Amino acid sequence: MSERLKNKVVIITGAASGMGKAIAELLARQGAKIIAGDLNEDGVKSVVEKIKQAGGEAIAVKANVANQADIDNLFSSAENSFHGLDILVNNAGIMDNMEPVANVTDSDQNGSAFSQ
Repeated sequence: MSERLKNKVVIITGAASGMGKAIAELLARQGAKIIAGDLNEDGVKSVVEKIKQAGGEAIAVKANVANQADIDNLFSSAENSFHGLDILVNNAGIMDNMEPVANVTDSDQNGSAFSQ
């Protein structure tokens, strides 16, 4: 395990699979403490368990990034578990109508694609 990110605290959204999972595992191998967030609670718990089995530190948080309370909970989890935050990887996202990101508003969260 590299010590490059030793004791750095990282929130990663969309951490249950794909790029988010790979980022969580990589940063944990580099010594970071991981707060892994995702809607897929079983998937994110599996990622955290793998990190812990490899000797890393991580917690799983069920989080929908379209919900402000869940976002707040991610940050509270970082503070309560690891006493701060150093890095945020905002990886989670849902494609909806292929809108340019600048045109997406908070009210768009009420669409079916955002509430899954």
